[in-house]
Amino acid sequence: MMAPESGSKYPDLRLISAFVEVAQERSFTKAAARLQLSQPRLSMRIRALEEQLGFSLLSRNSRNVSLSVEGAALLPAAKQMIEMAERVLATASEINCAYSSRLEIGAVSFRVPERWTILSTFLSAHPNISVTVQTAASTPLWERLREHVVNIAFTLGPVPADLQSMVLSKCRIGLSVPQSSPWAVHDRISLNDLRGQSVVLFPRVPDIELHDRVRAKLAPYELQILDFPEMSSEAMTQFVAQAKIATISAQWWERDHSADLHFLTIDEIEDEMELHLVTTPGPMSDAVAKLWTMLSHPRSERLDAA
Repeated sequence: MMAPESGSKYPDLRLISAFVEVAQERSFTKAAARLQLSQPRLSMRIRALEEQLGFSLLSRNSRNVSLSVEGAALLPAAKQMIEMAERVLATASEINCAYSSRLEIGAVSFRVPERWTILSTFLSAHPNISVTVQTAASTPLWERLREHVVNIAFTLGPVPADLQSMVLSKCRIGLSVPQSSPWAVHDRISLNDLRGQSVVLFPRVPDIELHDRVRAKLAPYELQILDFPEMSSEAMTQFVAQAKIATISAQWWERDHSADLHFLTIDEIEDEMELHLVTTPGPMSDAVAKLWTMLSHPRSERLDAA
């Protein structure tokens, strides 16, 4: 017997569909064929519905099938239930279609011109896909992915294990200084040159191991290290430019604000920060799959950061 789920007060839609088909065809044979069921299976569904409702729906004999009085009274409502289910499926299909053609991008930054070139190329190839971009630090972007506020994101690593990711690029850690700094005329610097100076160190989250490794290398040089909470690269570099203070960070941030900042490599630090493309595991929407595939191509190596 195909009773509804335990605790459910509503009949199974499959049972209602079986009743409507038999009522319209006046034949178990024809109804079973339309539903692609065996006749015994169809009969089980009708009996299950009758048991749940508490009355007979059909009168059966060797020649034909007819509706009982109760069955005839129920049929209009049963048809409406099937029609409503079809409307639900149609609406769901429309929602899926709209979602599959929408790209909600999250990014720790999206100011490097080449990123917009890549996005422009993508949209030229897929003009029916709509795109919005929102910036935030990596950790809140991961939460927005889990909550489906964004469906793909450019974040710094390492990425939590419950999300799907691929490494797009790596960038060396160095020193970003305001263009007005006397160090801005150089391309490299030694930590010994920074001895006793105040510097901003990139946030400990999301890459705690990288942060601690770089901090350990700074320790012997008696730098006054200012730690900042995780934030978007725009917020960090805006502070650095306005406060006119050097920051130890990835070169991406300097390139985001090349008019304001200058990047120097640090002789003693060769560590790199990773940029990841991140989404939720499982089937991808059409738009996400297309962008993921595009950035999996070797030319995505031109993408420096987000």
